[in-house]
Amino acid sequence: MPKVTARVLQQLEPPATAYREAVKQRAISRKVRKKSQQDAENAHDQLDFTLHGRDIEDFDGALEQAVGTVKQLGRRIDIDDQLESFYRQAEDLRQEHQEKLDDQLLRVRMLGGVGAMFVFGFVMLMTGTVGWRVITMSTEFAWSI
Repeated sequence: MPKVTARVLQQLEPPATAYREAVKQRAISRKVRKKSQQDAENAHDQLDFTLHGRDIEDFDGALEQAVGTVKQLGRRIDIDDQLESFYRQAEDLRQEHQEKLDDQLLRVRMLGGVGAMFVFGFVMLMTGTVGWRVITMSTEFAWSI
């Protein structure tokens, strides 16, 4: 059995990702195809029910009605696909927004920490430099603080 190195893994990662995406797209396509088949079967059943007991002369009108129904179902499928795409895009945008917000909060915390250290260091420096004038203490004690 050949050894799998990190380099080989790195080379195989993009095709593996593409394969996973293709599998997801295939599953979505199967769902859409199944839904379309069910819609077509429903339209066929409705046409059979409508035509049952009617004369053949009314067939053109029934056919036009069925064509209109099929067009409506096709539009509905397209709209459902667009909605699903919008929902996925909205979720991606929410995740990206959360990541950006987390990055900004991390920077603010770091800035606050550095600022606090600067202020504390400045206070310590001033206490050592002129603290003996404000509070009665020896110079050695002031610098030890």
